[in-house]
Amino acid sequence: MADNSEADHLLGRFNAESSYGAHGGGEQLPPDVADDIAGATNGDISWQSAWVWLIVAIVLEVAGTTSMKLSSGLTKLLPSILIYVLYAASFSVFPFALKRIELSTAYAVWSGLGTTLTALIGVVYFSDTMNWIKALSLIAIVGGCVLIKFSDEIEKTIEEESENR
Repeated sequence: MADNSEADHLLGRFNAESSYGAHGGGEQLPPDVADDIAGATNGDISWQSAWVWLIVAIVLEVAGTTSMKLSSGLTKLLPSILIYVLYAASFSVFPFALKRIELSTAYAVWSGLGTTLTALIGVVYFSDTMNWIKALSLIAIVGGCVLIKFSDEIEKTIEEESENR
């Protein structure tokens, strides 16, 4: 693994040699691009990779939960084993998402989307009931996840608007 001086060197070289840095009046790379370059040199992952890891963790968790249903109370061997394997795999990849995504956001998305997907699988494959209250509840869960994800941006926008008044 390289230290941060290598990342600083790469960022400085890019800004000095590129048309973005050379003709942009000394501008620096956008923060997300700079973070990805710096992360690539110190063993960190990009924010896009973190979201992919989070989606993988969610899918594995949903598969584990579905295996619970398929195990018929742990009486069927393969689904019973899959519960533990899939949950272990989910919990093993979730920390990779946490390298770049805040814990509150990652956990809200993980649990919220996991709940929503599990409920939909229950309705489609296991004949679980769906009514307007359940549907509204699932929409509220997804809406809550979206609000948590964008809460910092929303707060910043509100603060900027109040300062401009």
